[in-house]
Amino acid sequence: MGRSFSCPILVENDANLAAVAERWRGAARDVDDVVYVLAGTHSGAGVLIGGRLHRGRWGAAGEVGVLPMLGLRDTAAVRERNGLNALAARMAPGVAAMVLAFDPEMVVVGGPLTLAGGDLAGALATHVPPLCLSPTRIAPSELGDESVALGAVRLALDRIESDLMRVD
Repeated sequence: MGRSFSCPILVENDANLAAVAERWRGAARDVDDVVYVLAGTHSGAGVLIGGRLHRGRWGAAGEVGVLPMLGLRDTAAVRERNGLNALAARMAPGVAAMVLAFDPEMVVVGGPLTLAGGDLAGALATHVPPLCLSPTRIAPSELGDESVALGAVRLALDRIESDLMRVD
């Protein structure tokens, strides 16, 4: 894309953008260690460590949803067939894996499956703690379907601020 446009191009995945937005303007305001669970057709996560986005070596940090045994694949179909509590019980091992791997202060739950009604964050708050070693606050997104777009705005603002403050 960079060759097609005469301006800088920034690209980021949706869960990472939502995590950035929730820390900036949402449920995780000023929380440094956050996992954002994007509950959708397949669920994944964005991770902030020390207030900074953690992408990992290849940009795949938070993509625990690719492991079928962790219950984050085909989550939309599970919700349609079995309802909210069954979905939370199925997703709990994947969310717990993120909590155990990153030990965040907070898990924020958002995405399309949270917008259709019900309290997925509340149900996960029941199912996840027994699988973890320490308590982690689990809360719903405060930004709803705007979280990804707001994360993109924050990413662009961070880039602009970085460019303005750079000393050549």
